[in-house]
Amino acid sequence: MIKKGAVLVFVLFLAGCAYRGGIDQPVVRKLSWFSYLNGDDIRRQCTAGAPDHYRLVYNGIYLQQVRMYEIGGAPGAAMETGARGATMETRVLGPADVSDFTVGTPGDLFAPWRGAEAHRTLSPTQMQTLRDDLGRDGAFAGAPEGLELNSADFYWTVVACVGGKTHFAAYRWPSAAFKGLTFPQDVFAWDNSKIAVNLPHSVSTAALYRDYKRKYHKALSFNIRVGKTGLSDYLAF
Repeated sequence: MIKKGAVLVFVLFLAGCAYRGGIDQPVVRKLSWFSYLNGDDIRRQCTAGAPDHYRLVYNGIYLQQVRMYEIGGAPGAAMETGARGATMETRVLGPADVSDFTVGTPGDLFAPWRGAEAHRTLSPTQMQTLRDDLGRDGAFAGAPEGLELNSADFYWTVVACVGGKTHFAAYRWPSAAFKGLTFPQDVFAWDNSKIAVNLPHSVSTAALYRDYKRKYHKALSFNIRVGKTGLSDYLAF
């Protein structure tokens, strides 16, 4: 359970941390990760007549792998949805490989932390399959209030704007809800990043953070909690 006191608790919806795009930017990601997971930008754009938009995030232990699937395009952009299908952006984050990185290297200094990116177009049939599977998985049935997610967990978060209404869902492994999910089969099949999925498995959390602190000198850890309609609060330490 999340406890307030020993660590500093941050309110999720700080104006300065509201996500407004640019998740590929490491600094933006650090400051607005929880707002991004909550889909604050999608919520602002989700009104009557708005195109369907899905953000599916797989946390395969935050320090090891995060997979982000943006389907429909960026809010405010010309999203290709409906009869023409949709665009799908895949971004996979893992430990930054900086073994050959030096400050004197020309070009993008943040490149090692941007993750791998891939794009593809989904057909109307594929979009219908995704909607059906998300519905079957309970993604439109309401947020699982009270569920807590740790950075060292395996879990999915879903933010969807469908028919002008925002939906939020989350699923943590191990659980019957996670085991019964069908939509991950869709996105993993369409994922053209060529990076293997870090599938759920048992891990020693203490050993995980000890190893990462030794290698990277620090290791981010956080808990997030689900409220009535999305993320309610979080703490990072």
